[in-house]
Amino acid sequence: MSGYFYVIGGANYEKNEIASPDGISIKKRGDFTFIMNFADEEKTVTLDKEYFNVIDEKSVSGDVKLPVCGYMIIK
Repeated sequence: MSGYFYVIGGANYEKNEIASPDGISIKKRGDFTFIMNFADEEKTVTLDKEYFNVIDEKSVSGDVKLPVCGYMIIK
């Protein structure tokens, strides 16, 4: 399940440039990207550029750690 994948957006495909390690779900909806950790351990996601985390209202980039059942919404 690791690697890159496409998200269907209406009739168009949107390429998601964030690699998803095993246990991580990455879904793009409009301007927002939802990153969720469904693994039974902490996971690190490497972001491809700087984003704005809408939950804690801070910029995020590079390696981001998500705890078990952790999630973030970025744009």
